[in-house]
Amino acid sequence: MKKLAVVLLGLLLLGMLVAGVIMGRVCSDAKPPSGRNAAELPFFAGLPKVLDLAHRGASKQAPEHSLAAYALALSEGADVLELDLRSTRDGVLVVAHDASLERTLGLPERWAEMSWAEVQARSEPRAPPRLEDVLAHFPEAHLNLELKDEDPAAARALAELIRAAGAERRVLVASMHGEMLREFRRASHGAVATSASFREALGFYACYLIGKGCAGEYAVLQLPVLDWLGITKSEFIQHAHRQGLLVHYWTVDEEPAQRALLAAGADGIISNRPDTLARLIASSRAGSALATGAGPDAPAIVFLGDSLTAGLGLPASEALPARIQQRLDAAGLAYRAINAGRSGDTTAGGLARIDWYFRDPIELWALVIGLGSNDALRGLSLDALEDNLRQLIRRTRQRKPGAKIFLWALETFPNLGADYARHYAAVFPRLAEQEHVTLIPFPLADVAGHPELNQQDGIHPTAEGTQLVAERVWAVLRPAL
Repeated sequence: MKKLAVVLLGLLLLGMLVAGVIMGRVCSDAKPPSGRNAAELPFFAGLPKVLDLAHRGASKQAPEHSLAAYALALSEGADVLELDLRSTRDGVLVVAHDASLERTLGLPERWAEMSWAEVQARSEPRAPPRLEDVLAHFPEAHLNLELKDEDPAAARALAELIRAAGAERRVLVASMHGEMLREFRRASHGAVATSASFREALGFYACYLIGKGCAGEYAVLQLPVLDWLGITKSEFIQHAHRQGLLVHYWTVDEEPAQRALLAAGADGIISNRPDTLARLIASSRAGSALATGAGPDAPAIVFLGDSLTAGLGLPASEALPARIQQRLDAAGLAYRAINAGRSGDTTAGGLARIDWYFRDPIELWALVIGLGSNDALRGLSLDALEDNLRQLIRRTRQRKPGAKIFLWALETFPNLGADYARHYAAVFPRLAEQEHVTLIPFPLADVAGHPELNQQDGIHPTAEGTQLVAERVWAVLRPAL
């Protein structure tokens, strides 16, 4: 009976929106807003085309909304951590789903009734992390943050916290409540990507039903799996794509449902089991390699790197691995290039996630290691950098004895000190010689220092610059194929 009431209420709301559409209040015949292409927003640059969003972390394997659950999710292949936010009485943003502390901490109060100090005093050591703790603990992770409360002050606090952490490019903000998103968009000055509120999503759906466009300030539709509404069909997803939007679905743990959504063209799935979803997405990507001439069982060349590999600021089709794939296809070589780049990753980060690429359905033929730039930018220990790279090489040899290994030779900025820069550059050829791997001479040699070949940050190559990087990498790869 309750389910029927919810359905009837939904139909009533939808009817009201459709009436508004007919009167021209919501939709129009106009094309999408000029330049709107969610896939090219900073948040999505460098991420895979289809996202594995870990619902409250790896919440089926570890305590939900815990640092352990987040770390496990990332190690298992999650692309984005999905977090719920609640605000304490004194305005501290805490990672928690429920309005009450009863289920998770056994306390009857609501978050809004307690100060953060009171929460700590009464729940240690079980207190959930604050958002600022997560941002600090996972400085490179992409986060999907859902504001659960309806207090606009929480939206303003979130905008300020993201700005203070410099996390605008790696955060996507969601909320069911339209006023919360409007306040957040105002407070963040549009610098952070957002998904559609409940009312905005309903409006989009109403426009879809009558075949009209729908303008909005959101980049993503994050929707439940309601097959009877038709919102999981490829026609709906394609309509969203024509409007410059992406479509994610929540919360989906069953493999048949995940497969159906991937087949329909979903851009992301929110799941409690990021490990199994990651394997399914990898299998789906393997199948898509047929379009390039490489079958799903074709040996893989995995490019393990950071934003330079991921293609930060570029469409996925212009990232380095995609450029290598184009050369493989043109040469009639049945290999598939896998983009395992993650923006901001260090050698330690690469070591933490390398095991994923030893699993089925990936037949690892070669590993191309392009890590170390972010170690230098942070002034991290060169001994640690060298040790991490050595472990990457040796672990790969242990798990995949026949795999070929290539290592980028990197250089760094002289402002870190002449001695540091000299010793840094010496790590890669020394390691290549000691571990008997193939060295790829500095791939950015023809690009670094040339403003016309780099994006505005002066660090990441443009599409033209990436072509030159690909040429240098290909010159070393091709003879080994």
